[in-house]
Amino acid sequence: MRFLLLHSKMPGFNVDGDTLSWEMPNLQFNANGQFALSSLVIIANPPVGTEPVLVSTSMVERDEYNPDGIIYVSPTKSGRIAYNVKSFEFWNLDSSRPRNLMFTLRGLDLKTLSFISVILALA
Repeated sequence: MRFLLLHSKMPGFNVDGDTLSWEMPNLQFNANGQFALSSLVIIANPPVGTEPVLVSTSMVERDEYNPDGIIYVSPTKSGRIAYNVKSFEFWNLDSSRPRNLMFTLRGLDLKTLSFISVILALA
């Protein structure tokens, strides 16, 4: 198993609306590979709404069980989210050669984001 660390201080990081992306033109995953969310840290101003924070990604192969690509839901209402898994939940990769790794965070105003770190486990 390999791990991939993404964070907001890396080159190629971009915020567009409610979507975070990392441009990685040379990244290559195993064909028919899988990934799991290993760790997630978000530091931002607290959300003003009462909705949970939903994290989805373009990396998930969409199917009838997960049409939105949601990999994590935080019921917290704070702007600090720290999540570490105890056991991995693997998702099929949508592409073995993604140019951009995109994550959408619904329920959080990304204009107030000061730091994000995502660690993915790759199988």
